[in-house]
Amino acid sequence: MRRKRFRHEREEPALPARSPVEDAVPVFRDPPAKHLFQDDAASQRLFNRAALEAMGDYGAVILASDSLRPSWAEPSDLVHVRRGAEDAAAIARKVRKKDTD
Repeated sequence: MRRKRFRHEREEPALPARSPVEDAVPVFRDPPAKHLFQDDAASQRLFNRAALEAMGDYGAVILASDSLRPSWAEPSDLVHVRRGAEDAAAIARKVRKKDTD
């Protein structure tokens, strides 16, 4: 007499246990996208332009403030963040003045 094997009776492999600390802290597992445009400045500019256009009115302010950043500053520098915020605020004030006039 033959034995019947049932696949659903097999034991499932146990998942590794996670610590409560890992559950409390959100983990973003997406790989960094730096490799997408590595050594391809034209594609990076096209992507940035498309992203800014998708943002609507805010895109113009960000694009203008980014073009005013010093050439020696990296985008992650605090100088760039502060200056970018100041430039964006100045541009927003100019746009608001033109709208009220």
